[in-house]
Amino acid sequence: MLKVVDLENEFFLVRFSHKDDLEFVMHRDPSLILDHYLTIRRWTLNFDTLVANRNKMVLWSYPPTGRQLAITTGFFLTGVSLFAVGAHLSLANIAPQQARVKARGDFIKDRLRKLLDD
Repeated sequence: MLKVVDLENEFFLVRFSHKDDLEFVMHRDPSLILDHYLTIRRWTLNFDTLVANRNKMVLWSYPPTGRQLAITTGFFLTGVSLFAVGAHLSLANIAPQQARVKARGDFIKDRLRKLLDD
């Protein structure tokens, strides 16, 4: 036999008549009602529905199918290769940038010397 009491703030108290039923509910996959997951916890004496938090939820994850695994691997390899290309281009572009900065500095120094020598 099962007794359900509606508490405040979308909490329910469920009382089982058999301990086996309780253990079954506590140790099985997450329960769904109308596409909403139920979070289940044991009752405590100082439980207050106004301050109770719902920050814990058990989520069962099943191994991906072969297709899902292939797609995930493809995205991962694409991201890694894009990162590697970006790192290579960044390092390959350092020398020309440094040369431009040095050329600008030399130009300004020469220009200032000409202006100040006159």
